[in-house]
Amino acid sequence: MKISTFDPIDPEVAEKLDDLQALIRGDQLFQARRILSRIIPMSDGDAIKRIELEARFLRTVDASHAFGTSYSPVGLTPRQAVIYGALVGWRDGDEPSPWMSPMIRPTLVDIAESHYQGPRYHLGVAFDAMVLEGLFVEVWPGFFEEPCFQCTFDPEFLAEIPDGEDHFEYWSALKEHYDNATGSEWQEYGVCVGGDWDYPKSICLSKDCECYREGRLTCRWGLPFAHPLLKSRV
Repeated sequence: MKISTFDPIDPEVAEKLDDLQALIRGDQLFQARRILSRIIPMSDGDAIKRIELEARFLRTVDASHAFGTSYSPVGLTPRQAVIYGALVGWRDGDEPSPWMSPMIRPTLVDIAESHYQGPRYHLGVAFDAMVLEGLFVEVWPGFFEEPCFQCTFDPEFLAEIPDGEDHFEYWSALKEHYDNATGSEWQEYGVCVGGDWDYPKSICLSKDCECYREGRLTCRWGLPFAHPLLKSRV
């Protein structure tokens, strides 16, 4: 789980990270920039960009923690609902399962909404925060009609849900399986269970996918292509 845009944390920054984040949260960006510039040699312009990036990260993450459980009739926070949605992994049922393919943001929010049963907007904030924190990564930007995301199965996030310990081993095993099979490719490209059968890694192949090569409008999991071959032939 990422706790900062300085992740993996620069050794020079680690000691001062709490102070930096406190200044940024207090809107004391000039003071934060001065500290950062003393720790890591950089131009004022670069320091401003780094501080602004960290400020956006903290605003989004803090907002995702702000809602609490009061809006959910089942007593969940939006973050917990998104984690449960990621744990379910597919469109039906409540039991933990692996992901069959990358998913678009609305689908992930739909699944989380079935758990949260509160305002949908809260779930969007929580999801966006968890993208920044590393639970989800966007794969193949621009290839699909809508941004598609892959869950990283980072078990640290499970500590936020009541029964998270029960699923820690499951997510750890999923992550280890894909790491062993593909290295880092599954997080860069997304998983695709039941893709081209002669490709052993079970990852999304983008333009090499048989569905795309055959000119279909969507992949086998219903994800629309942004520029399918069929459109380019018309």
